[in-house]
Amino acid sequence: MIWKTAWKNVWRNKVRSLVVIVSVTIGIFGGVFAVAIMNGAIVQRVDAALNDEIAHIHINDPAFRDNYDIQLSIPYPEQVLSTVRETPGVNAVTARTVITGMANTAAKSAGVQILGIDPASEKEVFRLYETTIPGTGDFFETESHNQLAYIGHELAKDLNIIRYRIDQGVLDSLAVMGVPAEVLDKLVPFTGKRFKSEKAFKKEIKGVLTMKEQHEFGGLIR
Repeated sequence: MIWKTAWKNVWRNKVRSLVVIVSVTIGIFGGVFAVAIMNGAIVQRVDAALNDEIAHIHINDPAFRDNYDIQLSIPYPEQVLSTVRETPGVNAVTARTVITGMANTAAKSAGVQILGIDPASEKEVFRLYETTIPGTGDFFETESHNQLAYIGHELAKDLNIIRYRIDQGVLDSLAVMGVPAEVLDKLVPFTGKRFKSEKAFKKEIKGVLTMKEQHEFGGLIR
């Protein structure tokens, strides 16, 4: 009887009831969507921290993170590594030397955090090596890697290390990715030309491509 009366009351004023129903539905949907976004961001950040930055356990001097003083290193690191390796449940362990410094090029300079690593054991713990951009090098795979550095894409752009260039290999790759021949023909005059910055590169590309072509294929041409 109560349910029957309630149902009749809902439809006694249809406009009012529909407004309430729609409002509640939108509110619930918005809340669930917001929680899902936040949860996804948290999970992604935790995953990145564990696999790219600090792993599951990070051992350092208690005062080290105050200013990353190189003098606050762990004494007898090999003994510590050996002890950790023998700990049940530990699959891999690696050592890092962390210092702060400056990176300089002829164009710019920037403050950086420098990590000294053992490439072999680093791969067992972190997945940074998987993020190497094709065509830019490798993760210390060469026989002698004592004088090499592995830097991020954003830092490379800040220091003007990246030189944007279109060659036949790039054109072939774009063709495989489905870029039409008429768009590739517009890029041919730039073959072999080097650009000092991404801004200069995009400016030239925008000068020859239509807005539609930029929207559809601009993300592939880089």
